[in-house]
Amino acid sequence: ARAMLGASIAVSVTGIAGPDGGTPEKPVGTFYIGLDNGQQEVLACRYQWQGTRSNVRTYAAYTALDAVRRASLGLPTPPALFSATPAVPAGTRN
Repeated sequence: ARAMLGASIAVSVTGIAGPDGGTPEKPVGTFYIGLDNGQQEVLACRYQWQGTRSNVRTYAAYTALDAVRRASLGLPTPPALFSATPAVPAGTRN
């Protein structure tokens, strides 16, 4: 999508904000952020946040925007921050 639109950076967010829909493998509060800055592997990071549906959605949006900010400034992506699982190449599942 990034290349097709001529964008420098692309970000995506998906997850389970709740209150329903969680499973033992993906509990409510789990969300994923995908990032493509066109200069390295596309990354997918898993995050876990506890709180209300609104809190999870807000945190996911802030985390995605921070990833865009970091990519645009050439800073490391944030998986080690925010208690995220390590970044994995896009297309792989964990």
